[in-house]
Amino acid sequence: MEQLRILYVSSFIGVYREALLKPEIAAPHLPDKDHISWMIAEIPKFQDREKMHRWIGFVQCWFYCNKIFTIDELKAHVKTYSSPI
Repeated sequence: MEQLRILYVSSFIGVYREALLKPEIAAPHLPDKDHISWMIAEIPKFQDREKMHRWIGFVQCWFYCNKIFTIDELKAHVKTYSSPI
């Protein structure tokens, strides 16, 4: 079960890690980018499923508020990698 959880989270968290590396997103004008990057790295380590989902939601909100992903794109990330847990 632990391996499935890590695989599930890592699958779409990778999309967010890659997005942070794009030149237009890597610009320093985006607030709290370093904190979001740290959060993304920490999420797969959580044992508490509820905490994991809260953090994912916070990260997704940051991407949405900074106009990096639309709501539909964020929904698609989660649907593409549906949870086995």
